[in-house]
Amino acid sequence: MDVLQFKNMTTPFLACGPWPVESGTVERIEISDCLADMPRGDPRSGLEDGLVAFFREAFRVLIPHGTLGIVVPPASHPLAISHPRHCRYFGKESFYPFARPARHLLEDERQWENWTWTQFGEDFGVRFELMLVHESHGSLEIELEKTE
Repeated sequence: MDVLQFKNMTTPFLACGPWPVESGTVERIEISDCLADMPRGDPRSGLEDGLVAFFREAFRVLIPHGTLGIVVPPASHPLAISHPRHCRYFGKESFYPFARPARHLLEDERQWENWTWTQFGEDFGVRFELMLVHESHGSLEIELEKTE
């Protein structure tokens, strides 16, 4: 499968796995206007966080070096916090638990070499590299590449 596209999808499908796609068969995933609606998890009830579930499934279905293109409203945009369904707010750092910034995005090479996947408290078992961050016209565009 070449490209898997999600635009304005209902979040229960994206936040619950497994998706009806074989592992390691997708070259690219494009998701737009969905991640801000992902439900938050509740450890007391055993409900996994929707964003974590999405990244685990995306990692599972992508081929090695497959890409994930994401468009979300940036936290600085008025609609990010005023939309009634939005429960997440994004900046480039929002993706650091799932993606290490590419070397060209860091000021110091040692930041890349010393990156730890548990620096946010938990290793979610996904390994992406953050290749591009671009904000314009009320959208934050993120490009990730599967590393392992």
